[in-house]
Amino acid sequence: GKCFNKLTGSYSRGRTKTYGYYHCTSCKGRVRISRNKAHDDFEDYIKEAKPPDHILKLFKHIALKKWNDDHRQIISERTAIDDEIKRLDDQRQKVIEKSLGGVFDDQTTQDQIERISLRKTSLEMKRSELRDSEVSKESIIDSAINFLSNVDNIWASATIENKQRFQKMLF
Repeated sequence: GKCFNKLTGSYSRGRTKTYGYYHCTSCKGRVRISRNKAHDDFEDYIKEAKPPDHILKLFKHIALKKWNDDHRQIISERTAIDDEIKRLDDQRQKVIEKSLGGVFDDQTTQDQIERISLRKTSLEMKRSELRDSEVSKESIIDSAINFLSNVDNIWASATIENKQRFQKMLF
């Protein structure tokens, strides 16, 4: 409405059929618009909000550049984790060798191996999380661009539930 509150839908019964309207409950009947006009206006709004192709291309370029920068960082982090895991494997082997050589007793050996195993598990989990973040971001970006460039068609063919979700997302 004029007060920026959400509109409520209702139907009025005419002599032969019903007519849909939207109205504002806060504006006390001063704001009332036919269902068809509201839907047509909203579709026009969506068409006007659709970004031009050159903006979508620029968006893709910037998003992929950012992704590539992030990707380089992820590779660097994974390499550091792999190096640390290799170092822990070497350290574990040295503990076993010292145990066999009589330098460490059984309890010390067990404590050291457990400490190394816990650290290695933690690093492997972190490495797995980094791998999961490397999902095909280009396909995600392409999906976003497809959505933005076809938003009016997507709206026209959407179910009422998806239209409501879309409007909640916008407003």
